[in-house]
Amino acid sequence: MSRTVEVIKGFFIGIANIMPSVSGGTLAVILKVYDKLINGVNDLLNSPFKVIRTLFFYIVGVFIGVIVAIVLIDHLYQTNPLPITFLFLGFIIGGIPLVYKEAKKAKIKSSDYLFFIIAFTMVIILPFLGSGNEKVITFSVFNVFFLFFLGAMLAPTVLIPGVSGSVLLMSFGYYETLMSLFSTFLRSLVSLDFKNATEAFLLSAPFAFGIIFGVLATSRVIKYLLTHARGTTYIFILGLTVAAPFPILYHLETFAFMPLIWVFSLMLFVLGFYMPNYLEKLNNHQEIKNFDSNLVLKNK
Repeated sequence: MSRTVEVIKGFFIGIANIMPSVSGGTLAVILKVYDKLINGVNDLLNSPFKVIRTLFFYIVGVFIGVIVAIVLIDHLYQTNPLPITFLFLGFIIGGIPLVYKEAKKAKIKSSDYLFFIIAFTMVIILPFLGSGNEKVITFSVFNVFFLFFLGAMLAPTVLIPGVSGSVLLMSFGYYETLMSLFSTFLRSLVSLDFKNATEAFLLSAPFAFGIIFGVLATSRVIKYLLTHARGTTYIFILGLTVAAPFPILYHLETFAFMPLIWVFSLMLFVLGFYMPNYLEKLNNHQEIKNFDSNLVLKNK
């Protein structure tokens, strides 16, 4: 069961990193895998096989989530965003108490609450960056270096809760173009159209490699902060998480009122609201079983 829970958690984190206005880092904190993922990314170059073995089922879940998001979820979000938006709103709002509990475990000083205000304000301001006109990506030396730099610059948003890289990509005018390239790459592979798959890969690879480089660099900074200033860091994360629903609602487009869609969306909100606690209970139950099993083996 614990492996299944790890895949499910990774699945939602993967989707969140692709969906506009939703932060994968926020979901990682809510699902209580943030520290594990940061430590894993930080140790990847030193102990790659150990890290992959430890995070294997999370990685599988993230991989599935990213593919589903690129191929299906993004299309659903563009055509009727209300249901999927309400699911993630429920997930985030339902998970805020879990983040607060994690913050309380750390040593928090009164001055740390200033970082809560800074983080909250930063996320509230972020949506007003606006959306730039969509850019066309062509293969050139300039675009290779620019896309690598853009990926490296946006990489912290993969790890920092509450900050959506998708929103920043929209503001630069590259979100729809890159999603289209990733979608073309996956669909071309499935249909064995290697010509289009190769073209899409070459155009989008610099951005992907920039993300990987930036994530490896950023993880070291975050690990240092979690080790040496855990209380301050988690208060900052709490501010990001509490403010996270605002950019999601801000980017939700208005559309005609349809009762069935609203009912379905509210049902998904309730499902999302209770899911973090449910997954946490499953995880705790499995940890207790593993502890009991190890205790029995030691006594024998």
